Amino acid sequence: MKEHIQAIIDQEKQYPQEERMLHHYNCAETLLMAADRKYRLDIPEEYVRLVLPYGGGMNTGHTCGALLGALAAFGRLYGEDKPTLNTKMKAAVKAYVHLFEETFHSLDCAGIRPAFKDENGSCAPVMVKAGELFDYVSEHIDEICEEERKKQAEKK
Repeated sequence: MKEHIQAIIDQEKQYPQEERMLHHYNCAETLLMAADRKYRLDIPEEYVRLVLPYGGGMNTGHTCGALLGALAAFGRLYGEDKPTLNTKMKAAVKAYVHLFEETFHSLDCAGIRPAFKDENGSCAPVMVKAGELFDYVSEHIDEICEEERKKQAEKK
């Protein structure tokens, strides 16, 4: 997803500096849009606005918007129509959250941003890495599901 994320970030640069914030996509929007482009999720553009409030840790510094945007994409990628247990989606989310926290040492924007922002104060490095983690989980989803199934069987 790296190239899709970078393309979304670079889109802003076509505008004069004073207008860029008017065309900015936050971290949640960027992750969802990049997943949509790479995995052909067919998410209508107006639905991307549903994750708009998640940017900047829900504008409070709490749960990272990149994480939340990626989780929304997993819902679209692996979520199933009812009736279902959504086993694949749940395994993907669980694995992604674990990898995300392991990578960034936090789930909160306030803990991640200071340590991982670039020299301009942008969260671009966070978004790119979050996209790489998304790709990893997607590429290994069958193995992740099998591991999760084994864990559940051991609990019984």
